Amino acid sequence: MTISSLLNIGVPIAMLAVNEGTAYAYIGTIATYGFLFAYILISISAPVYMAKIRQLSWKHIATGAGGLVFMAIPLIGTFYPEPAAPYNIFPYFFIGYLLLGLIYYTVVRRSLGADTPLFVETREEGSA
Repeated sequence: MTISSLLNIGVPIAMLAVNEGTAYAYIGTIATYGFLFAYILISISAPVYMAKIRQLSWKHIATGAGGLVFMAIPLIGTFYPEPAAPYNIFPYFFIGYLLLGLIYYTVVRRSLGADTPLFVETREEGSA
């Protein structure tokens, strides 16, 4: 049984203890961390990619830095001032979930072997 299967069963069962609006708020709050994390990674990786292809300009750096600043505002707000319970522990749930995903990825990657690609390119040459 995978972690995802456990969560798909466990989270709805746990949410039976609260009303619909509260359950929606809890799940939405935790999901927001995923969006913030993705936007932060994009704000970092976009200028890095532009530098890699030798197209980096000050606009790319400014856009990435602006994205980081604007994403830092809600991220900092999840820790200070400390929100009321249970919202104060949700960031740690998200971090734990990310760590579980990283551990799972590492185990799968090692079981496949370092030379095995995780994603296989299926496009034919010349196709877009």
